[in-house]
Amino acid sequence: MGKTAFLLIKICIVGICTLFLILVSFELFLRWTGMARLQRTFHHGLNDIPLQRFRVSENIFLGWEYDPDHYSENDAGHRVNSRGLVDKEYPLEKGKNTYRIVVLGDSVTEQGWYAKHLEKLLNESGLPKRFEVWNCGVGGYSVMQYYYLLRDKALAFHPDMVMIGFCLNDFMLMPVVSMGEDGEFIVYRNPFSFRKEKDPAVKLNKTLFFHSNAYRYIVFALARCSLKDQEVENGDDRKIANLALEKIMTLTEEKRIPMLAVILPYLKSKYDDTEKSQYESMKDLLGSKGITFVDLHGSFENIDDVSWRKSPADHIHPSERGHRIIGRKIYDYMMKDRSEWLKTYVE
Repeated sequence: MGKTAFLLIKICIVGICTLFLILVSFELFLRWTGMARLQRTFHHGLNDIPLQRFRVSENIFLGWEYDPDHYSENDAGHRVNSRGLVDKEYPLEKGKNTYRIVVLGDSVTEQGWYAKHLEKLLNESGLPKRFEVWNCGVGGYSVMQYYYLLRDKALAFHPDMVMIGFCLNDFMLMPVVSMGEDGEFIVYRNPFSFRKEKDPAVKLNKTLFFHSNAYRYIVFALARCSLKDQEVENGDDRKIANLALEKIMTLTEEKRIPMLAVILPYLKSKYDDTEKSQYESMKDLLGSKGITFVDLHGSFENIDDVSWRKSPADHIHPSERGHRIIGRKIYDYMMKDRSEWLKTYVE
């Protein structure tokens, strides 16, 4: 073997070993930081939530849904019902005196407390209606999935009103993992760019996906860079959120269903720059669309009091006490301006 060939082999071996060490170091770093943990592909909250709560949804645009075989119960004590909602069982057929509200949202809505407290207050209000408040919240969903959930599922519940409980990170879109028609796992980010007739997504190696943080991180980076749409440039969360809101408004206006948005605050007094931007952007976008919304910032006295939180370190998910405030504030708004939410209602 010549010196040149030996040198090339040596360079290749050193290069492979160096690359291996870099990948191992990168993997260890991601595991330590949690930046690409498995739960983030299904849920973008701060808590490590067991993946078994979810299963891959047949609806490729929803990405995931609750798995009734592994979901125990939400904070309000409800399991997954026959319609895939974490709520009590309601009959689909409405009585003539029933006013039905479907509440879309993420893991805060999923907790169930504010929806049930609102239902209780409405039924004790003296209004001659029987109110149902259906909890359609799914952990990790964002505004894009609210549209598909409403279009493909919630409208079939015959709602008289659509309510959306927005957390400030709901316009911050995260990668979605689903399963293609061929059974392969795929990852995509902008749901409005997804087309069945072409391959807009990155296919996944299942073994690496479930076991390697570095693999998940690289795949998501590729997905973010590769997906584009004629309507929306992938990666611009505000534009995608804007389009999702427009689509939601079109659905509700076509069905003549009133819609109410609720901006849920983070349970802390000081926001960082990103959180401030999320809050201002959400108010601005909802206002520019003419969407009626209730801003619950300022609704909590001494908001740094950890008793408002489900756990002391969690500033996103309220305790039952916090949910009671949310339910009460929504109720007070609805009773103050009934013309906005009871357009089809005659007392």
